[in-house]
Amino acid sequence: MTENALIYRFDYRQFNPNGWQLIKYLRTPSVRFIVLYGGSSSAKSYSTAQATLIMTLFDGENTLIFRKVGASIEKSIYEDFRVSCRQLHMEDYFKFIKNTIRCTYNGARIDFTGLDDSEKIKGISNYKRVQLEEFSEFEESDFKQIRKRLRGKEGQQ
Repeated sequence: MTENALIYRFDYRQFNPNGWQLIKYLRTPSVRFIVLYGGSSSAKSYSTAQATLIMTLFDGENTLIFRKVGASIEKSIYEDFRVSCRQLHMEDYFKFIKNTIRCTYNGARIDFTGLDDSEKIKGISNYKRVQLEEFSEFEESDFKQIRKRLRGKEGQQ
């Protein structure tokens, strides 16, 4: 199935307009860092969830999403992904399994984990994208450690 055929299989009218800008940068291999900022309820997490689902479907690459406190994943960002998937009518393409979302179309996955100790970061070279949810909660050492470990694939973000 081609990318254009996939586009018409989900309800793109439900896609947040900010998400189109995000996808543009996610599709640009020379862009290493993308920082979204804005006030509370400005749809940063929601737009990111939609864009990440679409990119996972189209490029078949894995994404790792960190939250500083792992216990808050299920009720926060993971739920944003579940709602986004439903609203875009993409349920046929994704299977939600505790802290992982698997793309049934191409086998790619979106993994969610807490980052209680940045020294424990290992094996993130299999991921094309790493997302730090609620970036302000992370320490500079967390960011440095992730940057150091994210290597091995061209165009990683």
